[in-house]
Amino acid sequence: MVEITINNFEEKYPEIVKSLTNAVFIAVDTEFTGLLSDPELKSSLFDTGAERYDKLRQNIGHFIIMEAGITTFRFVQDKNKYEANKYTFYIFPRSFSSIDSKFTCQASCLEFLCQHNFDFNKFVYEGVPYLNRQQEECLRKELREGSLFRNLERTISHDDEKSIQLVCSCVAEWAASAVLEDTLHLDNFDICQGEKRLSYVVHKELRQRFPDIWTFQDSGRIQVKKIPEMQRKEYEENREKDKSMEEDMLDSLLGFSRLFKLLIELKKPIVGHNLLLDLMIMYNQFHEQLPTQFSDFKKKIHKLFPVIYDTKFLSYEMKKILKKEDLWDSNVLSNLYHYFKEGRGRHVVLYSPIIELKGEAGGHGICWSVSDPQEARLKMLGQSEDRDEKFHEAGWDSFCTGYCFIRMAHIYASLSFGRYVQK
Repeated sequence: MVEITINNFEEKYPEIVKSLTNAVFIAVDTEFTGLLSDPELKSSLFDTGAERYDKLRQNIGHFIIMEAGITTFRFVQDKNKYEANKYTFYIFPRSFSSIDSKFTCQASCLEFLCQHNFDFNKFVYEGVPYLNRQQEECLRKELREGSLFRNLERTISHDDEKSIQLVCSCVAEWAASAVLEDTLHLDNFDICQGEKRLSYVVHKELRQRFPDIWTFQDSGRIQVKKIPEMQRKEYEENREKDKSMEEDMLDSLLGFSRLFKLLIELKKPIVGHNLLLDLMIMYNQFHEQLPTQFSDFKKKIHKLFPVIYDTKFLSYEMKKILKKEDLWDSNVLSNLYHYFKEGRGRHVVLYSPIIELKGEAGGHGICWSVSDPQEARLKMLGQSEDRDEKFHEAGWDSFCTGYCFIRMAHIYASLSFGRYVQK
């Protein structure tokens, strides 16, 4: 399992992109700040699809995803094996310029996450940022019109403001004795090498305060150069030189939304367990405001993700075609997973594919297979069967969802081709 925060998102991003690109399908799961904003909007068994959607839409409008799980599954045909890469993302909105998101929390949901050891400090301190389309367009408009920097004061913390003041004092002391073409590297200030949104603020503040210098980005660090007045005017008029810095800053604020856009672009099959709510919150949080009509939502979500499988729905449908003795007792994700991993589901059909969860420690993966001597192998590695199980952690739940999907798909394929085991 790879845990993704703002501290390692950029480092891991190329690996995640490669994993998503090579996947045959992608399983997702989310944990959010609440489920029910108004008791009057509680779902009923007698709701139509449109009524259920409308209640959910009104309920989740101000709740957000705190943790997202993505597991990619790549099929290795000559080994009859699926390789799974699991990622858990902590996600938190960042304020910047006119962007300052508001969200609601429900006490019972937070208590539930507490019971499952959710790390709220990582959520707030280290969460990966995101922007929906409206917020992104707003920032781009402010950049074009030059109004973005004027709105920054209220979204800069007191500590960051002090750090910027220290940088400015350092540059002022250097500029007093510097001559034309002299260069200063601001390597000793964390704020000049940290978050790109803050680095962008330092660039703008220095250029505004000092009319005889210009700032440059140099391998992730800020470089200050003393230049003549005419050259300064040329830099100010040529905005093309700043576009790369602005795009880097916007990319850092987009954060997880970049991966959501990639999911849309790749059009890979998406798998989830009881997926409607996850899809609605993801759409609202990372894409755009939910449409008021259920029919419009179905059209739009189908356009984004043409192939969607819900393992909870599939588990109901599978019950219609399996023998009674082969049925699972419950389609709660944890029960369904254990049914296929160690229960009757391991022996319903032969030659079920190996599912290998790629691990980090020592490069070992952990495999689950009907045909493999699983317990012996795990004992040789000094591992217990459930060492990695952590239900209601989004990454783990996304893996379990994909695992159950493969098992059910293999049973269905065996039924279709007449290889169902008769006992």
